[in-house]
Amino acid sequence: MTNNIINLESELKKQKTINYLIGEIIKYATNLEPLDDSMEKMVDMLMGILGLSTITIKFNESVNDKTYCRSIENGGVTSVCSCGNENSNLEPMKVQVSENESTIMVPLIDHKTNNNIGYVFAKSNNSEFFDSSILSFFEILAIQIPIIVSNALLYEKMKYASIKDILTNSFNRKHLNRTLFKIAKENIPTSLAFFDLDNFKFVNDTFGHSFGDRILLDVSEIALSYCTKNNGELFRYGGDEFIMLFYESSLEKAKDILEELRTDIMIHLSSNLELDIKQTISIGLSSYPETVSDPEELLDAADSALISGKLKQKNKLYIGYEKNTGGQN
Repeated sequence: MTNNIINLESELKKQKTINYLIGEIIKYATNLEPLDDSMEKMVDMLMGILGLSTITIKFNESVNDKTYCRSIENGGVTSVCSCGNENSNLEPMKVQVSENESTIMVPLIDHKTNNNIGYVFAKSNNSEFFDSSILSFFEILAIQIPIIVSNALLYEKMKYASIKDILTNSFNRKHLNRTLFKIAKENIPTSLAFFDLDNFKFVNDTFGHSFGDRILLDVSEIALSYCTKNNGELFRYGGDEFIMLFYESSLEKAKDILEELRTDIMIHLSSNLELDIKQTISIGLSSYPETVSDPEELLDAADSALISGKLKQKNKLYIGYEKNTGGQN
């Protein structure tokens, strides 16, 4: 009788633990947060509450090709571990038992597409750990994790969309402000180019805004390609104004990149617009720490150089300095 009571109490305690875990996992499934955050919390929780010796959640390339893991080695917990056969995620859920341990491998299936997205692997130092109640829990876990993945990917898309300019696919002004704040806070050596399209109002007024949008899209595509090649980012500041940031880039290197860009845009647009117009850009360039001693001065220095330079001659690149240096454009 005593043994039956003890077994019943143990079973009730286990079921209470499982119910708690299911509740927490459902919370993750209803949240919108980065996948890394959800999975790191997930493996910590499963490891700690279930008392496993290893827990691994592995995703394939269709998700993020990452592994989230906790494992006990030499008395400590590590986040680096290996498990089983990489192809085991193609098989049904299975349990393997030996004298001193037991393991489970559970495939993760996206039930919207019926595609495999990875697997869960768990190991216990108890050979009898994976009983019917624990197996039921892992079946629920295998259903909930793909839901968490789906919500996390939706979160990333929403986050990405919130910092993008719809027309040009460049970053928007809001994200520029955050980026400049980070550059200033972390003192990141950066060259900043501020450019706009010469005589763009005339183009819009003469040929219409849809034609103007086409030009903006062409210009942004070319500028984005230069950013991709040169550790840079493109931002639409407003209208026909764009900002290019080149990280860890010297003034001279940035000048070479931008002179090539300026020529490339002039040649490309003149040959593709099918109209007798010559579309050019003018550029203001500043560089921290070469032309400004404070990264917070980057934007103003480049903007001032662009404004004053265009009064002299368009379709050129001008260097901007902070006001107290006496530098020349």
